[in-house]
Amino acid sequence: MGLIPRLVGLLAVASLVACDGSSADDQATDAAVDAATDAAVGMGGDPELVAFLRETYGLRMTQLEAQQSVDAEGRTRFAERYRVEFEGEPAGDIELEQTIFPMSEGGGITLGIVDAQTDDVRSFGWTIADNAINLTRQDPGVEQAYVAHVYLELNGRYTLIRQVDGEEEQIDTGLSGRRAVELLDDFIDFGSAPARVTMAAFAIAHTSPPEARLPQSCADTATTPPVCDVFSAFCDCVPCRVLDRPELCARCPAD
Repeated sequence: MGLIPRLVGLLAVASLVACDGSSADDQATDAAVDAATDAAVGMGGDPELVAFLRETYGLRMTQLEAQQSVDAEGRTRFAERYRVEFEGEPAGDIELEQTIFPMSEGGGITLGIVDAQTDDVRSFGWTIADNAINLTRQDPGVEQAYVAHVYLELNGRYTLIRQVDGEEEQIDTGLSGRRAVELLDDFIDFGSAPARVTMAAFAIAHTSPPEARLPQSCADTATTPPVCDVFSAFCDCVPCRVLDRPELCARCPAD
């Protein structure tokens, strides 16, 4: 089965707030596609970010295939294949589909990743209006998906909510980044995904979306920040849980 059919249902789970936006002209579209290619190759064209990922986590992502487009509403879509390598793990390929919504549509990101070796599927989303990260696990051959939402509170703590049979259930609130990741792992078995899948999502969550680097035709010129700039305490604790490298946990305070 191809990438897009496998991901389209999961990406629908991470729905985003929309509003009417103006269409981008041809020149802006061409520029966005060029920048999307640059983003895929160089993590948003940011050499400091590339160096940070390599030096801190030993993570290297090499683009093998790519399709990028920008629609009339300014949504940037990527369908890509990467070779993912990092210390202590065998190299492997992932397929991803990412949609980045401009601020004219409320902002936000959906990201679906398939491990090409195991068919393991994970989807990630960020809804700016709710200030929430949405995570979905879908096991091969199983219709039921496991969905969790991590909300960032005004005091910098986190609230974790899970979704079961369409009903939301609060797991806990006032959580540190470390505790939120631990509980997330308990509910949707966050750590069971191949490390290359989770760390690829981690890398992309550090990347500036295209509208942060490109002129847009919509009146609202605000840009979507990298997800991990907002959810920094949560993001810093993900590698501590995923990788067998205790020194990374120093970046993840216990409280």
